[in-house]
Order: sequence, then structure tokens, then C-alpha cells
Amino acid sequence: MLVLANYYRTIVLMIKRAMTLLLATTLCIATSSTAFAEDTPQSKPTENNVIITELQTNGEGTGTTLQEFIELYNPLSEPVNMLGWSVVYKNSTGKETVLHTFTEPFLLLPSSYMIGKNEFTVESYLPDVLADFTYSYGSSGLAATAGSVMIKNQTDIVVDELAWVNTMSFIDNNTLNGLIGGMSAQRKCDAEQYFIDTNTVVNDYFIGLPTPLSATCLSPSEDTQDNSQTDTIEPLVPVEQKPPATAPRMRLPLLINELFIDPIAPLTDSKDEFVEITNHNETAVDISGYTITAGTTTKYKYTFPSGSIIGPNGYLSITSAATTIALTNSGGTVQLADDLGTVVDSVQYTAAVPGAAWARNNAGTWQWTTAPTNGSANVIIPPPPPQAKTKKTSASAAKKKSTKKTTKKKTNFSVAPPIQINEVFPDPKSPQTDAKDEFIELYNPHPTAINITDYTISAGATRKYTYTFPEGSVILPQSYIVVGSDSTSLSLTNSGATVQLINNFDKEIDTVTYDKAISGQSYARDDFGKWQWTSTVTKNEKNIITASASKKSSKTSVAGIVAGTDSKPLAPAPQPLPTWVLAMLGFGAVCYAAYEYRFEARNIFYKFKAHSTAR
Repeated sequence: MLVLANYYRTIVLMIKRAMTLLLATTLCIATSSTAFAEDTPQSKPTENNVIITELQTNGEGTGTTLQEFIELYNPLSEPVNMLGWSVVYKNSTGKETVLHTFTEPFLLLPSSYMIGKNEFTVESYLPDVLADFTYSYGSSGLAATAGSVMIKNQTDIVVDELAWVNTMSFIDNNTLNGLIGGMSAQRKCDAEQYFIDTNTVVNDYFIGLPTPLSATCLSPSEDTQDNSQTDTIEPLVPVEQKPPATAPRMRLPLLINELFIDPIAPLTDSKDEFVEITNHNETAVDISGYTITAGTTTKYKYTFPSGSIIGPNGYLSITSAATTIALTNSGGTVQLADDLGTVVDSVQYTAAVPGAAWARNNAGTWQWTTAPTNGSANVIIPPPPPQAKTKKTSASAAKKKSTKKTTKKKTNFSVAPPIQINEVFPDPKSPQTDAKDEFIELYNPHPTAINITDYTISAGATRKYTYTFPEGSVILPQSYIVVGSDSTSLSLTNSGATVQLINNFDKEIDTVTYDKAISGQSYARDDFGKWQWTSTVTKNEKNIITASASKKSSKTSVAGIVAGTDSKPLAPAPQPLPTWVLAMLGFGAVCYAAYEYRFEARNIFYKFKAHSTAR
């Protein structure tokens, strides 16, 4: 019986200890859950690592005023939402001015660029480079003498900064020198085509001719040499005094790719003529000291300055605005020679076609194109052939001819793939007006440019308002073109109307009908081809569908990503236990342990007391 009693007491003691342990474990788990809920973010944060890759400031002197842009780049493997971010300019006195703040969601996709341009020259300077945002700074733009541009994220933290100054006494490792008119500061990239980011401006950037939307990588001869195994320590030398690399300079073949000889208004010969060269090699080429000559006697000459690099499979253009190059309209020769004077490439042209470029096609043959592409791959759209002269007829024949119904003159080029009406803005809200801000936007979804000469837009309840595109009108691949009430006779009826697009052969290729317009909203095509009203008007940009709050179903499209109200909701984060519950659990655990082990505690106390008395 004594043995059974001992077994019984042992089992009871084990149960008590197990219950105590279980209660203590519950308390620990509750406490740890609270700490996790307080310290762990609800969602994974996006690393702030957008960088400035190129910047051109307001140039000094005639021809370079307001020729400026800011290029940003996302080197991450995930998109960055620019909502709440800002681009800030700091002048030579340290005063900061916000140039642009992203007030709507905008996804900068991985390995993608973003371009900001001065709003005064957004259309005229680098017209082929579309602006993702615009800004203005006074009437003269960003000063070439000194300043800096910063990117700040949504928490107002400076993510990247590029500073420049042309006063030698203020130059340091984090300030760039030599940013003169017509040139830009460009971030270098290494031989593996990764942008260099050492947080040291003089090491990360160089000065060269503007090359927006492309990178300039170092050739193998410019890679940093490994001096880790030297036996003696040599004193540091300024970069300007370092001996040249021992590897021979790589003079890979280059090609003249495009000439823009006779711009038409509003473009001018003095600002917008250009010569474009291309590097079709897989390696960047240093073209410092290379020379371009032009003219009937090749009297116009331009030599590329030190540090000029054209990236692999890249393009580089020089313009009449930034150089002394001039292209004779009646015909001439353009040559490219390397730094040793060897002619690398040469091209001749006859009398220029106004508004067209003399360009190399995919087969290497030169021909005229009505789609100049400064700094990018050529798009060949031959100009329409000149109209044949009509023969003189007798008066009777002319009279007979005049009784016949006249038809619209047709251009003599083949039917192109259809383009589409993409957005209609019928009723602008004050301070905008119907007379200036109504517009119709077309979109070319095809991978080739389309000549839309003699295409016609008709609008209105009876389609009495029409606009016909003039000769030479081109819509580039996957690009937009806008026709507005400020420059045409088009008018969009607020009570509802039909907009129709007709090609050069009088064939309807797209039409859209809208009901009563919603003031301040545009009627736009979403990613699925469905038309709906949106409060986010996106002129010359991808449509963003933002439905009014009263509508139950809505879709939002931001940079190609669509989210609907029927999307699966995110699971709510686990909520921590209230503090008073945790306190009661802890107090209960202590009390229960004291009650269950009261006899053991009493025995320990008596033993300790007896031991103290014996001593």
C-alpha cells in the first residue's frame, strides 16, 4: 500500500508540473505574439534605390536655353511605386525647390527609365523622348553654373543626389565640374552593364553629349586595375594625373546612321538638324577625339571631347543647337573619322526632302523617311511620291468636269494597319475650358510607325466638326497622338456625340459614341477595350481608369497593372492579446504554481530554518 501511495503521489506531482508548464508556455506564446505583431511590418517594404542616371541643365548661351532633362532609373528586380516621391532642385545658395511630386500612383518598372523635362520645351527639345513628368523652374531652367538635383522618397528621405558646379574653388569628390551648355552628366556603368554607384559623384558620372534612355558602359581598357599585390605603397594620385591604361585603345567600327537635314516649322535648321552614329558592337566604344565633318566641302567640323562614349548597340547624336555642324539642304557629304584621322564611315545625300531624314534601313541602304528617330532605331516610312502635274483642258471640258462631284484627294500610299481612338475629353472643368482643353487621343498599338497623312477625325452630334491630318503626319510605334480644341476646329458636344476616325481612303477604322459627358472626366478605353468614364485624364499617356466612388465595380490601371474590386482581399494581420488579459494570465500562473507547490515550499523553508539553527 505504501508503494501504491508513493506511485499515486508521484503521478499527481507530474500532472501538476505538466499543467504549470502548459500555463507558462501559453503565457510565453501570447507574449511573443504580441511582440511580433508590434515589431514586424504588415507588408514587405520596397527598397528605396531609384537613382539619377543622366541630367542636362540649362545651357549657357544661344541655342541651349532650357535644353534640359532629368533621367531616373530603377535598378531593382521589383517595380517601385513613385506615389509621394519628389524631385527637388537645390540652387547654389542651398535653397530647395520641389520640381515635381508624384501625386498619383506611378510604377517605375524594373530596369526601366523615367524622363522629366522642362514644361517650356517638352515638345520641342528631344521630341522623340516622351516625358513621364514635367517641371518648371523660373524662366531660365536649372542653372549650369551650380546646383544639385535630389530624389526624395515618400518619407522625405534623400535617395540619390547629383551636384555640379563650374567654379573650381568649390569642387570636391561629390561635385561634378564641366556641365556646360549642350552636354549632360551621365552615370557610368561597368563592363557587365551594371550602373556604378559608389556615392561619389566624380567616380559615378562623366560629362558627354546627351544620350537619354541609354547607358554608357566602360570599355575593357577603362576598367579599374587591381593593385592589391603591389610590394610598395605608392602615394595617391589625382584621377587627372593617373598614367593611361597599358591596354591598347579599342577602335571598333562605327556607322553613320541618320541625317536630319531640312527640318520644317516649328523645327529650325539652327537647332534641330542632327547627325546620328550607331555602335553595332557588343562593346562600348570610346569616341574621344573622333570627328564629324559635313557640308558640300566638309567645312563644318565637330570633334568629340574627352570622355565621350557610345554604349554597346547604342546611338549618339549631335545637333546643330549644341555644335557648329550644319547640313546643306541642296546636298552634301558627312564623314566620321577616328582620333587618328582614319575615315570610319562616309555618306552622301542629294537635295533634302523637307521634314524627312536620310536614314539607313535594315538592309544597310539609305533612303528618305518621314519619321526621324533621333537617338533610336530608324523607322523607314517613305514620303509620298510627288503628285503628277495635270494637263491643261479646254474651257468646255473644264466646265463639263466641274459638274462632276468632287472627291477628297487621296494620298498615294498603301493602307496601313488600323490605329484606334483611345481617349476623349469632352467637358473640361474650370480653370480648363472647352475652347482650349478638349482633346481626342489616338493610339498606335503596332510595332511599326504609321503615316496618317489625310486621316480624318469627325466629331459632334452630327459629326460636323472635322480635322484632317496634314502631309508628313506620323504616329510612332505604340505611341499616342493628340488633337486638341486649342489648335483645331474640333468641338466635342457635352450632351453626347460620336467620334469617328477615317483613313486616307475614306474607310472608317474606329468609332466611339458617348452619352452626356461628366465634367472634368474623360471617356477612355481600358486594358480590355471597354470604354468608361475616368476622373484621371491621361493626355498622351496610358489610360488610368479611376471610376467615381458611387460606382460599385471599378478597375484601376497603373503602368500596365490592373486591379479590380473583385480581387481577393488580403488576410488581416493577427491582432495581439490585450495587455490586461496577459496580466491576468501571468498572475493566475503565479498563483496556481504557489498553491500547487505550497507543501514543497514549506518543507524547503523548514529545512533552511533548521539548517540555520544548527549552525
